[in-house]
Amino acid sequence: PYTAHSFECTLGQAEPCDISSLNGLQLKEDDRLMVLPACGNESSGTLGPLNYAEPGSALGDSYDVGPWPLSSTKPGTYMLCWCASGFRCNSPKDFTAVAGKLDLNCPARYYESGSFCELCDVDNYCPGGADSHRVHCPAGSSTHNVLGA
Repeated sequence: PYTAHSFECTLGQAEPCDISSLNGLQLKEDDRLMVLPACGNESSGTLGPLNYAEPGSALGDSYDVGPWPLSSTKPGTYMLCWCASGFRCNSPKDFTAVAGKLDLNCPARYYESGSFCELCDVDNYCPGGADSHRVHCPAGSSTHNVLGA
């Protein structure tokens, strides 16, 4: 696959993340994708409590990866790693080719705190997304009613 692919997914969603429209030479329906901190490296880190994500299931040029639990997956940029059909594609070391990158972001009402997403406090606004930070509300305003506290 070509390496310029870039995707964005939100942590904590019930459905898998759709990785679609991959382009490249000699891609096949049974090729596999795996989301890893670094391609081809068994010990490149973790996405949470699992050592690696399960390979996505290929449907032509579309793959489903995840879903990504909010409480146990670290937000950040990960690599989409590819393994050709017909090869052993069982562990991270088998996924050596870079197919692009995947940004796993905190959802709205959450912010990145240390390694994981935390629920936004009252009197703060948390937009989620790639810029998942906490913004303090100006004096005289509050998110109290919005957050249901």
